[in-house]
Amino acid sequence: YLGEIGSVFISIQNRFYRFRLLDLIVIILFPIAVYNFKEKLPRRVSLDFLFLSLILFLTGLTGGWKLFNSNLIGLIYWLRWFIYMLVGLYLIRVKFSLKWWLKFSWGIVIISVIQYLFFNKIGFYNPGHWDPHHYRLFGNLFDPNFYALILFFLFVSWTSIKANKVRGQRILIYLLLGLLFLTFSRTIYSILAIYVLYLWVGKRKTQIFNKFTLIFTGLLSLIILIMSLSLTGEGVKIWRLSTLWGRWQELILAWQIFKQHWLLGIGFNNIGLYKTAFLFFNPSSHSLSWFSSSIATILVTSGVIGLMFWLNFLYSLFRFLNKENRFLLLLFLLHSQFQNSLFYPFTLVTFFITISIIESYA
Repeated sequence: YLGEIGSVFISIQNRFYRFRLLDLIVIILFPIAVYNFKEKLPRRVSLDFLFLSLILFLTGLTGGWKLFNSNLIGLIYWLRWFIYMLVGLYLIRVKFSLKWWLKFSWGIVIISVIQYLFFNKIGFYNPGHWDPHHYRLFGNLFDPNFYALILFFLFVSWTSIKANKVRGQRILIYLLLGLLFLTFSRTIYSILAIYVLYLWVGKRKTQIFNKFTLIFTGLLSLIILIMSLSLTGEGVKIWRLSTLWGRWQELILAWQIFKQHWLLGIGFNNIGLYKTAFLFFNPSSHSLSWFSSSIATILVTSGVIGLMFWLNFLYSLFRFLNKENRFLLLLFLLHSQFQNSLFYPFTLVTFFITISIIESYA
């Protein structure tokens, strides 16, 4: 699990595209996923996904051709998205070994601790004008918000798995909880609060639902607040408004583009090309090709038509999942409205595997 470290940049028509090791693994799994697609999922989910894929392809083809004549690079990313989604839906029905999941989780914990202790400033490694992320946990993804969501998925999986399934399960839960706080991601703080409230109101019999864990969480909150007051760096300031202002400005820009292309959008993955061609944005920015909100991204790239088919597919997937995973899907979608996690490969794959783990062992 190398994350963004295990990636290379490929130049196509003077534009750079990232190819990850995860891409290679998913491509290898793709034929298996195609072969087992009908057997692994209900007919409704499968058909709704295929309809969604077709609509996104057609809107991408139409929008891209209309705006950029012969530019079809966005459809390459549509193909990549299609492969990831198909493999992800296949992974839901794969029964993963709990020992493998334990090793993976501990691997993430070890990577996180090493990064925070010895590499907690990313300022000197700055491909594509990344944020400096001073004193924040960003793991091997170089982004605290996406990494926090992966930690949250691991946390939810181990709190959902029956107690004492594996040795050291309780310690792992507390470590993951502590690491979540070190990301200083306010989005994940909010989602974590909703999840704990869900456990409290529903009186779920899980390892997190006890007084000690609530006291531990409260102490962590106090420590993070003190750290936020003492550490230097905009990213660790819990009350920072610059991020909120930036998100608001993004939404305004997305709305302006959407108003002009509201029916079919501008085409899959054409946001960056649109910004540079028509709005004269800096082409070297790492966040050029997307908006922080997944709904904004969907509306701008595929319009109202695309959004309708997305909602239909997500509703089918929601009905297919059990109660625990339905709530996890809702939290994932909530997170994706503040961080574009619905289209980020690592969060997407981890989400589908987490669903499988909870289906198998909860």
